[in-house]
Amino acid sequence: MTLRNSYSLQRTMIIDILLIGFAALLVASELVMDTHSTALKKVAGFDYQGSKNRG
Repeated sequence: MTLRNSYSLQRTMIIDILLIGFAALLVASELVMDTHSTALKKVAGFDYQGSKNRG
């Protein structure tokens, strides 16, 4: 009795590439949110650590 593999290598590679792309989008969105929130804090008068600027 032989078991036939129902998934081809091409389908597996496509799924892997889609998962890697999704993970890259999550990392990129996190980077954009961190950069954007830091820029907003600087505009609002706070330094990087979050304490009020004195000057």
